[in-house]
Amino acid sequence: MKKTLLVLAITSLALGGVAACVPEGGSGPPMGRALDSFSSEEDFLEYMENLPSSGGTWFGDDENQAVDAAEGDASAPPPENEEITNNQEEGVDEGGIVKNVGDYLVVLRRGRLFSVDVADSGEAQLADSIRVAPSEDLNSGVWYDEMLVQGSKIYVVGYRYVADVVGADGETDYSWIFGATEITSFSLNSDGTIERGSSTFLESNDYYSGSNYASRLVSGNLIFYMPFYAFVWSTEGQTLRIPQVLSHVEGGTFQSEGPLFEPTDIVQPLTPPTTATFHTVVQCQLPEDLTIDCGAKSLLSDFSRQFYVSRERVYLWNNDHIYAFSQIDGSARVHTTQGRPLDQFSFREHGDTLHVAVRHTIDAGGSSGTGGGGGLTPEPALNGGDDGDIIDSDSDYDYTPPETRLEILSLPLQAFDNQGEQSLDGKVKVLSTDMGWGGVNRYVGDWYLFGDSDRLVMHSVTTGETSDMGLDAPVVRIEGAGEIGAVIVQQDSGNLHLDTLLLQGSPELVEGVVLEGVSQGETRSHGFFFRPDADGGTFGLPISNPYGSGGDDYWWGPGVSNIAFFRAGLSGDLSLSGVVSSSTEAGGQCETSCIDWYGNTRPIFLRDRIYALMGSELAEVAVSDEAVDPLGEVVLLEW
Repeated sequence: MKKTLLVLAITSLALGGVAACVPEGGSGPPMGRALDSFSSEEDFLEYMENLPSSGGTWFGDDENQAVDAAEGDASAPPPENEEITNNQEEGVDEGGIVKNVGDYLVVLRRGRLFSVDVADSGEAQLADSIRVAPSEDLNSGVWYDEMLVQGSKIYVVGYRYVADVVGADGETDYSWIFGATEITSFSLNSDGTIERGSSTFLESNDYYSGSNYASRLVSGNLIFYMPFYAFVWSTEGQTLRIPQVLSHVEGGTFQSEGPLFEPTDIVQPLTPPTTATFHTVVQCQLPEDLTIDCGAKSLLSDFSRQFYVSRERVYLWNNDHIYAFSQIDGSARVHTTQGRPLDQFSFREHGDTLHVAVRHTIDAGGSSGTGGGGGLTPEPALNGGDDGDIIDSDSDYDYTPPETRLEILSLPLQAFDNQGEQSLDGKVKVLSTDMGWGGVNRYVGDWYLFGDSDRLVMHSVTTGETSDMGLDAPVVRIEGAGEIGAVIVQQDSGNLHLDTLLLQGSPELVEGVVLEGVSQGETRSHGFFFRPDADGGTFGLPISNPYGSGGDDYWWGPGVSNIAFFRAGLSGDLSLSGVVSSSTEAGGQCETSCIDWYGNTRPIFLRDRIYALMGSELAEVAVSDEAVDPLGEVVLLEW
């Protein structure tokens, strides 16, 4: 390995000294001693040199240091924005494709921002549109995936697949080509026009997840996760590289402004990694002047991971441990685990405990397979014969399939420490012993719910009560439904089943609606939204026809966006109000980000109004018990 650290000439960065933001509600229960970071650059280099082949500072040093509220213009207070995203955690906004800013809806669509004036009912109209890319030479090779808003400020997070870093001589070193996470700020003016701010580029590998979102907005701070392989291979051999903060030069090229974090901001691994990866949690302050001031803390470990964000901590599951990063000072603590979470919805910080549902595989001898990969299937046990003998599979092949369990780990926050050697005795509850490999899960209130091909498992995290019930079709979505409990969506070969689960007493499933010849049109969590009211609530869900099926009532088909709206009563009764469908003509021009990896269809409940975002169309609708009626003209998100 080359000892020279090509990019580790530590410089003083503009990122330094990012102030800590104390989350609303305090710092929570006390936790154990924090993990150690590397003490110096030399300490870090020595550690990395002995591994097998395979910038800025954090939020602040004072746990009581808080962000001063920006004074702003007293004559123009920031707008009150409605939360219109189906977030996992209250108070933790997730990056999405549509947000509310005052009397406007802002939509991120195919590499552009659109502002739509919705001040007057039934008269929505496009106000402005702007390309996200800061320049023409950067308007390719990038996907703008997520958007967050704070007051009148808009922040778009995207991933640039190639960021050529040039040296002082202006030449690109092709062993240095990486992607970059890009954050660009905008401001929405009172007349709906969009004003460009600044762009920040942080070297990273692709953060994309099929279900999770990279960015969060918590207590006024932008938080997101980035992975980055620690070693680069070139003709000169293996080179260690810390991700860089980049600035755009010209022609789509960049130059380094220094490392995103220093070696002293890297949490030391508990065991030497074989696929050394920097798992980086970035926190950015968002000043009024549209600059973006970021710092980072990183865990050096193996590649596999899953992350979850609560109001006070960022959790990273890696190998057989889960790490908790404080949003106040960036300190990290760890707890041992077993099994593997299904996704980010397997996590819930509840009071002084972190609950994590895992799939845990153990062999017939009782040994556990974890490794962050959900358990390892053991080799068959061979009875008789020496190594190399041919075994008669009928008589001598003694193989007991491993047992895969659904478990929930309840980890006290105060037990997280700097060693990660805690016992799991008394912290594991087995919910099922015959778990397959599919299924979806979600916490609803005090309940953890899991559904797979033919059953629904229900577990109360407060009482420990666990029960299950059989189902007629595989579960494809579980969502909270206010005081009612939950909406359970099942999909068989040609029909979509929607039922309600009452959770006020013992769980009770109330049969609801079956849509024949229809499938779920959006798998991401943001495709659903429930708005409670005195009589129960209303929710929307994207739908489409399965491939090869007809559609007599609506023009449903692959790639076409449609939203069904439903009414749910407090007793669990469920009814279809109607469907709003996109037209066959709407398309719109596209320069970049032309594949909707994060979906393109959203039901929007904005105060007392309801909208349907369907690809390049935005329609206001009136939803009653028996109908969905359009209000005004459809707004086309085209330019």
